[in-house]
Amino acid sequence: MLDRGDGIAVHALLSRIEQAIFSTVLALNRVYEPHRVAKWQRHLLTGLDIAPDDLGARLASLWQGSELDRIVNAEALLTEMLALVQWHSSAELGDFRERFGEHRPPAEPPDAAGVHQASQ
Repeated sequence: MLDRGDGIAVHALLSRIEQAIFSTVLALNRVYEPHRVAKWQRHLLTGLDIAPDDLGARLASLWQGSELDRIVNAEALLTEMLALVQWHSSAELGDFRERFGEHRPPAEPPDAAGVHQASQ
């Protein structure tokens, strides 16, 4: 995505990662998520017993710096969250860990002629 300049896809991915981490850390701490949109995040993330170090700042780092740095930070945070979930829950993570470790080869862009014909 980075090499293709797919900024929208990168932003969508980072947003999904951020929401997943937020929801997961609340669930691990048995904290009710009062709204489907991550409202009151600073309040909710304060004083959690189970959370990656400096979680608020690390979530903010997903929106700062180069896209590559943001993806690297997101991957590190996801890896740490996986370890916390494995340590503090009975969730079965085998399939997710396998997919998380995959690196798919880049896909070729669709044929421009076929895209235009389909949209007519």
